[in-house]
Amino acid sequence: MQKLAFFAGSFLTALFFIPASSQAQTISIVSGNGQLVCQLCPLNPQRYAPLVVQVVDANNNPLVNVPVTWTVTQPGFRPATQTLDTGATGLSSYTFEPQLEFNGLYFFPAQVSATAGTNTVTFYETTALPYLDSGATAVSYQLTPSPPQSLSGAVGQTCGPSSDASCKPITLSVVGANGPIQGVSVTLVSTSSTKSTVSCETGVNVIDGNGEGPGTVITDSTGTATCIPLFGGAIGSGNYTIVIGGGFASYSPTPFKVTPGSPAIVSVKGSATANPNVGVTITAQVTDASMNPLSGIALKWTVSGPGTLASAGATTGANGVATAVLTATGGPSVQVSVTLPNYSNVPAGIYTLAVNTVITGITATSGNNQSTAAGTAFSEPLSVLLTDGSAPVNGSTVDFAVTGSTGNATVTLSQPSAVTALGVASITATAGTTPGTVTVTATATSGNKSFTENFTLTVSPPYAVITQVVNSAGFQNQFLSPCSLATIYATGLTPAVQGVVASYFEPTTQVAGVTVSFSGILAPILDVAAGNGQVSVSVQVPCEVPASSATPPAAVPMVLSITPAGSTVPIASPAYQVTVLPYSPGIFGFVDGDGNTRAVLVRPDGSFAGYSNPVARGEVIRMFVTGLGQTMAPNPLVTDEFNPFTLNSDNVWVPAMLQVIAPVVVGINNNGVTVTSAHYAYGMVGVYEVDFIVPTDTQTGYKAPFAIIVYNGTQAVYGNGSLIAIQ
Repeated sequence: MQKLAFFAGSFLTALFFIPASSQAQTISIVSGNGQLVCQLCPLNPQRYAPLVVQVVDANNNPLVNVPVTWTVTQPGFRPATQTLDTGATGLSSYTFEPQLEFNGLYFFPAQVSATAGTNTVTFYETTALPYLDSGATAVSYQLTPSPPQSLSGAVGQTCGPSSDASCKPITLSVVGANGPIQGVSVTLVSTSSTKSTVSCETGVNVIDGNGEGPGTVITDSTGTATCIPLFGGAIGSGNYTIVIGGGFASYSPTPFKVTPGSPAIVSVKGSATANPNVGVTITAQVTDASMNPLSGIALKWTVSGPGTLASAGATTGANGVATAVLTATGGPSVQVSVTLPNYSNVPAGIYTLAVNTVITGITATSGNNQSTAAGTAFSEPLSVLLTDGSAPVNGSTVDFAVTGSTGNATVTLSQPSAVTALGVASITATAGTTPGTVTVTATATSGNKSFTENFTLTVSPPYAVITQVVNSAGFQNQFLSPCSLATIYATGLTPAVQGVVASYFEPTTQVAGVTVSFSGILAPILDVAAGNGQVSVSVQVPCEVPASSATPPAAVPMVLSITPAGSTVPIASPAYQVTVLPYSPGIFGFVDGDGNTRAVLVRPDGSFAGYSNPVARGEVIRMFVTGLGQTMAPNPLVTDEFNPFTLNSDNVWVPAMLQVIAPVVVGINNNGVTVTSAHYAYGMVGVYEVDFIVPTDTQTGYKAPFAIIVYNGTQAVYGNGSLIAIQ
């Protein structure tokens, strides 16, 4: 793990808005719109049928106990209002009683609005008064075409290309003693022994643009309404009657006929499963949109997968049905699609046959040879793939069981068995409290034969086990010094986080629930990387930790503490002994474009040197290292130093370039070069900057040897070797 610079992070605050919810609703007219009523006609007194609306939610489900406000508006009278709740089917019903005034007019219009929430629909109702001398009303009608014509058309269609030439829109004009009557309904009422129907296509209200009510059209300001006949879903014949004003008047019954529609649906059915090489009869049926079967329709059969088709019907027969015999030659499934060559817009009918297959093999696909800390879940599921030859086997049961262990280790399985999907069966496992190794066996049975696959699971101790401590730049094992950067590797217990978590701004002594101490002194943590039972922690060795020049050097105890997932209590590892030397020079490097690892170097123009940007002879170059030890007075280096400041001659605080105490030597092409400065890197933690001059006579090349040496008295301490590209 290589470290060059540690950048300041940013705090992110997420603000979640939870919108207030309200039940969306709509209101529509069910019946009662456009009535023409003569309540006072002596020969045929009439009453208003109830005005009915329905309130539904966004999914068209009826809403119960929703208040509906009914408002009656009549010219010359004050509006009347009444609120009625919807019932169990979302319906609200209002009985309209008109107010009348004998003022020489014979027709009194009224509007009745029904409001639910923010939605409103409007009924148009007209009351007629009789002539005093005859008791009749002066209403005339003009029908086009007249008399009513016989109607014929396909199911679900309106008068148009699919209907007979005689099927035309029906236009009716209603005129009274005072002129055209607006808001009078026109409907078609059907009678048929075959349940076939014809009705007016519901349109947009010609008065206010709202709905008119099912199968209803109403007259406009000229007293005219146009009904476009719409044929129902059942084939057959009967009679229809043109009804005016909800029953005020009607024409004599007239014949109509409903014929089959165009093909719209292809459905294919058969057995759900079958054995290989056993023929299965499948049935294809073609219907129109109203599920009426259609005969004489050409079919195309297509097989996808290991199977053959025989005796396939070319056209549909009685009840719109054709058959074929499908024989599966393999698994796990075979699919048949049926299309209509003459009707490309009709979706294909799809049939899938699951094939009973034989298991020939079992293979572990995930979860083998993994480890986790005691008491925690293993990160990968235990998964196996069942195959029949090369094909996956679906729907088979695989049993999982613990079949062996060492050191009394245990694991708990999420379930004793699982069923394959796409050939794979999976369970999860959780480690017990005792470390050791556990064997889990997956078993599948086919006929009289069993197939098994073993998983080896390791239960690690309930704490992180430190495996190695290295210099963060040169990766030398146990090569640390005060103030230097180190990377710790451990297995077993991992923190609650996964991936890489870095400190904000500058290193802190706790990141993601992880702490590290040297001789009891907490170390600043740069980042924590965790996953799959492993963890690495990059730290700065505290400057207070004592160094040792003895041979062999004395060791200090290091402790790694981790707070595992689902806990708030940190768990400390046993003390791990590390050597801390006075100096531990390590050159930071990177993998260059040509695949070689070179030192991280900065040229005078601020660009990074490398294979595509080699340094020039005579240039002053900056390199970055760790492990150069303490800096000179009066500003000795302290732990977690990020941005040291010092007072200049004007008594102003300015960034301090803290020069190191130890002599530093930089080598190029196995010869020492001039070092102009060796100081702590401002804005970084545990990193030093060494500035040197590339000799004007040094050999050029892309793989020039590059090195650093620090002198501890007369003893030379060598850093890791590297490369430099020189032009």
